[in-house]
Amino acid sequence: MFIVKFIVIALLIILFLIMIIYIFFKNKEYYNVCSKLPFINEDSFKEK
Repeated sequence: MFIVKFIVIALLIILFLIMIIYIFFKNKEYYNVCSKLPFINEDSFKEK
């Protein structure tokens, strides 16, 4: 059960970081930096 709890906590932290990055998308400086990363782009957010 400890492993399951650890995975759930890790997923919550990842979701929290994604929300922070998504908020930063509204800022042009952060948008230019994030757009260079392969796994973070505007298209992935539009699809979801």
